[in-house]
Amino acid sequence: MADRASSKPRHHPYQKRKSDRKQWNHGTLERLLFSPTELWALTNSQRRPVYQASLEAHVDRLHAQLDSLGPGFFPVDKEEFKSLTGLKVKACKNLVIGLEHDVAAEHKKLLVLQAKNRQLEAALQASLQKQM
Repeated sequence: MADRASSKPRHHPYQKRKSDRKQWNHGTLERLLFSPTELWALTNSQRRPVYQASLEAHVDRLHAQLDSLGPGFFPVDKEEFKSLTGLKVKACKNLVIGLEHDVAAEHKKLLVLQAKNRQLEAALQASLQKQM
């Protein structure tokens, strides 16, 4: 655990990270979908279904691209998604939060195991040095 300070700092899941990728936000994407007149004339609640449908269509196109590459490229079997149909946004967020919690717990376990492994490797090296 002594070299914990030398490892990369861990970030909170909601903390913004700097990235070289271009940041896209809701407003930027809406300006791509709607003309300035439509943005002015339509309320958010009127634009939201169109915006959501365009995102779903984009995801469908991405899935089609993965399907065209072959069976090994799709990250999750489609049968696993069937139980998730009809989920609401809040339920999906709760699933993601639960997964983030599980990943964080497993990451802590991994760090402990790596530290123990380094200690065992050092002890093994020391014993090999004494034998020579």
